[in-house]
Amino acid sequence: MRTAAPLLPVLALALALAGCGQQSGPPASDASPASSNDPRFQPLAAYDMPDDDGRTVGRARWTLAKECMVRLGFEGLKNLDIDPLPAWPRRPSGLPLRHPKGRRARRGPPTP
Repeated sequence: MRTAAPLLPVLALALALAGCGQQSGPPASDASPASSNDPRFQPLAAYDMPDDDGRTVGRARWTLAKECMVRLGFEGLKNLDIDPLPAWPRRPSGLPLRHPKGRRARRGPPTP
């Protein structure tokens, strides 16, 4: 430790001088404004699909859902026509998210 002690003030001075120095020139930047079609400014546009691809994905989604539901025992969905694609199911806006009688009615009576 004795041999390193004289080096500590020298290192501290070198770090202070390096941190307080000025830049050699102005920072490099693009002089022209970026186009609004630049993908860096529209990151979600890269994930947008043409209509044909969207229909293909929708058909695949409904095919997988139909096969899964049939495996779970919903035999009536075997003959579901997916051409044209049905609308994806949504919760009706008039239904509340909470049970009208509270959590106890939903879970049943407490067990002793």
